Amino acid sequence: MGMESKIRAARRKKLIPEVKKSKVAKPLPKGWKITIWSIIGCVVILLILGVWAYSGRTIEARVGSQAIASDELDARTYEILQQQLPAEQFKPGTEEFEKQFISSREQTLQRLIAEKIYVEAGERADVTITEDALKEEAQKKINEEIKEQLKQTNKDFKVWLKEQGIKDEVELRNIVLQRFQDELKFRIYRNSVLQKDLDAIKVDEIEAKKWYSSTGSMKLSHILLTYDATKDAAELANKKQSDIVAIREDIIKNKKNFSDVAKEKSEDPSAKQNSGDLGWYNIQGENLANDQGQGLVPEFTAVALKLNKGEISEVVRTQFGFHIILCNDVQTNGSKYNIPEGVRMATIRIIAGDPTNTQSAPTEDEMKAAEKQANSIIGEIRSRKINFKDAAAKYSSEQLTKDNGGEMPQMMATDSSGFFWAELSKAIQYEGQGQYPYEKAVVESAWNLKKGQMYDKPVKYERGYVITMQVDKRGGRLTSFDEVKTQVIKDMINQKKTDYETKWMSDRREEYGVSTNNAWKSFATWWENSVAGPINDFGTWFSQLLGKGGPSTTTQTPADTTTPATTDQTMPDLTQEQLQQMLQQQQQQQGQPGQTQPVPVPGNNP
Repeated sequence: MGMESKIRAARRKKLIPEVKKSKVAKPLPKGWKITIWSIIGCVVILLILGVWAYSGRTIEARVGSQAIASDELDARTYEILQQQLPAEQFKPGTEEFEKQFISSREQTLQRLIAEKIYVEAGERADVTITEDALKEEAQKKINEEIKEQLKQTNKDFKVWLKEQGIKDEVELRNIVLQRFQDELKFRIYRNSVLQKDLDAIKVDEIEAKKWYSSTGSMKLSHILLTYDATKDAAELANKKQSDIVAIREDIIKNKKNFSDVAKEKSEDPSAKQNSGDLGWYNIQGENLANDQGQGLVPEFTAVALKLNKGEISEVVRTQFGFHIILCNDVQTNGSKYNIPEGVRMATIRIIAGDPTNTQSAPTEDEMKAAEKQANSIIGEIRSRKINFKDAAAKYSSEQLTKDNGGEMPQMMATDSSGFFWAELSKAIQYEGQGQYPYEKAVVESAWNLKKGQMYDKPVKYERGYVITMQVDKRGGRLTSFDEVKTQVIKDMINQKKTDYETKWMSDRREEYGVSTNNAWKSFATWWENSVAGPINDFGTWFSQLLGKGGPSTTTQTPADTTTPATTDQTMPDLTQEQLQQMLQQQQQQQGQPGQTQPVPVPGNNP
């Protein structure tokens, strides 16, 4: 037996005492201490950031010291939609309303940001708002927005007050003061910080006459050979450029028709239909924009502005490829004041089926029923059982015209006459685009009638039938500067004021640091992508490795724990299908060679 065995045996027999073991722990290595404290620090920082982000979960934007809350934005959006939409279309909870709400919400946010910029500027300038100033601004709002609109629709103000259940104008002013106090304050701040500068803007007759005679718009066409630098091989760029140079030389040397070559050679998707025609563009400083506010990419615009009538440009490269541009025609600014040939019309529009259903076309039976109703109304008017004005008020499905004898209201007037004069050329130009109040067939039906004469049958359009009557007709004529100089000066002053305010607003946005980032949503997105997502992916991979399939549950993120993180309580939720439809619509509206969305800055395509 060895020595150690003898000692253990003696201890068991308690002949010698047990040796007590020391319980002193060994210190942790330095690397482990750093790791543990780093993890604790990260957790603390994440908690602090999460609490900070959560505190701003309902803030949609910040303008200096001003904040725009989700509740404020949603409430204003609903107010605007309630004013804009007919009662039968204001249906919260429907798919159509959800789309309108989302679209209007973004526009409303920009409007609120502008208001907050004026408020911030006013507060920094120590502008004081008094009760009298608020009352005065409330009265201005009533005069400008309510009385003026009632005047244009020929409705009596006192009758309207009675219909609304309001005692008198004083009570209406108090209501405006309560409901629109933030807006009234913004208007007072705006006047205080900006009105003096705007009032100082003047235009004299010499400047107006010079502008009147200068080029104001251009009619453009182009030929495009597409090239995408992010997808196509670099060698293709050289080939495309060589090809379009050859096309240009062929047009110039052989005097070929530009539109014919565009139809044959251009790779613009719309070239087959319009032969390369882009339409008319108004010159706005160093930019070009059409009547809908849609612009052209900067490279394209810079070259187009240098062209004279009938001139073809050198090759222009943009993000879409290689272009040559033709200036078909030019017009002076003064041409906008020429009086075009036009017709004043009164109409009774009978929409087939449900007037609020804009998603699907009317059925054949619904169209037949609408035609039968339209013919019956024509019969009543002819037999003098009812006049056209009363028939429009009684039967027309068009809210805009029915209370105005079937005519467009004064707010839609095309000139200082106060009436809407329909132009056949514009009805033809915008046919099928939904950008003109009357369809081509409707204008044609009234064009050759006599004053006060009704067309003998209802005019069919895609959603029903229209009964037309000519109210008046005028011939077109050119105007001289002396005839319109007062209006020219007024328009130039208004444009200069708009340009000044736009520049002022842009400068203030930069100065005040406008932010539209929601910290909580950003934090929740980061958490999902950087923490919860990888953990989820690891769990799925590990389960599959063990042959047990994916996890049955998902890791909860900050966005899952509270409604305001991902949705607005007053806005209906969107389904995945609806969201996909919206994204598809946005993609279809972008990237079309020749057109861009109506934004202040020139768009992304020519």
